[in-house]
Amino acid sequence: MVNENTDELDPTEIESIRHRSSQEYGSTETMFGGEKDLDPTETPLAPLSERFAALCMDSILLSYLFAFAYPFILERFHQNIANPLHWARIHQLSLLGIFAVGVFFYFFLFEGIFARTPGKFLCRISVANLYGSPPSIFSVLIRNLFRFVDLLLFPITGFGLVEATSKRQRLGDLLSGTTVRSIRLDQTPVVPLDEVRWGTVTRRTVVLLLDLVIFTLAALFFLLALPTHRPQLCQLILNGGPILVIAYWMGFETFLGGTPAKLFLGLTVVDEGVRPVRLPASFIRNLFRLLDHNPLGYLCAVLAARKQRPGDLAARTSVIRSPWSAKRLFSFLIGLLLITGLGYYGIHNPKSFVRTDHQVQIGPWVVPELPSQMKYFLGYRLYVKEFYFGKPDAPAGEKPHYLPGEIVHTTLQVSGFAKEQGGAWLQQDLLVLAPTGETLIDLLNVTNRRFDVGQNSQQTLSSSFLIPPTVTSGEYTVRVRVRDALGEMQGESKGTFLVR
Repeated sequence: MVNENTDELDPTEIESIRHRSSQEYGSTETMFGGEKDLDPTETPLAPLSERFAALCMDSILLSYLFAFAYPFILERFHQNIANPLHWARIHQLSLLGIFAVGVFFYFFLFEGIFARTPGKFLCRISVANLYGSPPSIFSVLIRNLFRFVDLLLFPITGFGLVEATSKRQRLGDLLSGTTVRSIRLDQTPVVPLDEVRWGTVTRRTVVLLLDLVIFTLAALFFLLALPTHRPQLCQLILNGGPILVIAYWMGFETFLGGTPAKLFLGLTVVDEGVRPVRLPASFIRNLFRLLDHNPLGYLCAVLAARKQRPGDLAARTSVIRSPWSAKRLFSFLIGLLLITGLGYYGIHNPKSFVRTDHQVQIGPWVVPELPSQMKYFLGYRLYVKEFYFGKPDAPAGEKPHYLPGEIVHTTLQVSGFAKEQGGAWLQQDLLVLAPTGETLIDLLNVTNRRFDVGQNSQQTLSSSFLIPPTVTSGEYTVRVRVRDALGEMQGESKGTFLVR
């Protein structure tokens, strides 16, 4: 691994960073020669990376808008779109035309009124004329009429012309006389350039593993915080899950300088000039995250001079060692407080999917039910410690065998229940499933009474049921669910027995 004590910048690298910083904020380099110094009062041209990030954000927003509008439009046509390109389905072609018109007016109205779309607003860039002033409505019209050409031929008329022209203009910009400019930012580095040390691959790997643990907990707390008594709101929030996943990483990196794990272990995400990372760069960086977490991404970080993964190379970002400071400690505490607050609300949410026995479905995946042990440690205190077949005075043995018509006794031990004046009120349901999965026996409240537990922390519950004489041989499943009437908690367990 790389020695962490030898990753400081040499004078050549320091001068290179200063040169790139001056190019980005003080001049425009073209493919046709030289550099052209910008007027000090003129806002810099937006780089291709920021324009691409803004386009991606606008595309995501448009996708969600169309997804919500799609059922209403489809109901209007009274048809499905099994084959939208078939000429006999003129309504489906009209539907595609509606989407194209929606895309045009989205960009045209936002740029015509505000000179920026929501994506451009988040990336802090805007459309301007060649002199840096707001564009005319006619220029915005021409610019967006040629947007579809630029999207279809983006390697040439889109990305190609932006990189080749001195004003970084695509075809629509050239014909309308517009440019895209960004807000000039503070050029102060996060740390002095002569003190920069790149984050090593070893430290970044440890941070990634810790971040995944924190993110998993945050996602679980988020699911627990969903108000299950409002299904439409839950569906709306869950459909925004992909945006929330990206926003988690982007928010911490943009506003706090890094995720909680990075801040805790002394790492900060910066741009090429060692300045705080901007939202567009963080978006591109995290857009590549799924492609980077593999052996090739790890090898790229090992071989790169600045220990950059492919996402860092695409976004022109780096991860550096940040010295301990009050700002770093404060940022870490803010991130920890946000996640802790979400967790506290989710665990105590009386309408969470755990308390109400709902299932959370994300696309084709159903979030599995939390194990009883995890419920116990998260604060859902009712915990079924042991479940076996037989009376309480009989020890748990091997898998039991029964004959049709016999009586089956079940015993379970419960802990973590609420107490009131030395007593606990416990209820028990019992469900027996046949080998085919069909319900054979469904008994509610086979136990429903108050127990004098005193100082005891656990209570033994027992029940019994009769196997119908007409059942066939096979393996049967018994599921027991225990409810704490005082603490409004529940727990469950299951076991199997054989009928010969």
